[in-house]
Amino acid sequence: MKTAIIYNSENEENIKIILDAIQEKYPVDLYDAAGDRDYDLRGYDLIGIATDVRGSTVDKSIIKTLKNCLPVHKRTFVIYTARSANNHYIKPITECAKGKNVIVDGIYFCIGSYLSGFSKMFGGKKQSHPNQLELNGALKFYESLIS
Repeated sequence: MKTAIIYNSENEENIKIILDAIQEKYPVDLYDAAGDRDYDLRGYDLIGIATDVRGSTVDKSIIKTLKNCLPVHKRTFVIYTARSANNHYIKPITECAKGKNVIVDGIYFCIGSYLSGFSKMFGGKKQSHPNQLELNGALKFYESLIS
């Protein structure tokens, strides 16, 4: 199964850590949503959408890339990190998918490591996320999609 993953990982590289773990074990093509790029994803069987959520929102670049590049009638999945699990955070992604008649086969969440400006000023410590347990969970999630 040929898989592409569109991602945005600006917050502490949380999503990139997860995607690197998946890519280490499976042949997936990664497409960075940052910048103004158009990707031809029509040749893929499965398309992932991966993002860090910060301030309860996904980055605008991921939505723009989806609107421009996500082919219609494809199987997709979502992987996201945030401070807490709330699928409302990724509503703009799922709505964009619906608009393209795309089926979202699954959603995987894990806590991301965030060190806000306030915490940085006072010597706050970054949490160790995604941790190995969460990386294993992401691998099992992806395996369930391709089996």
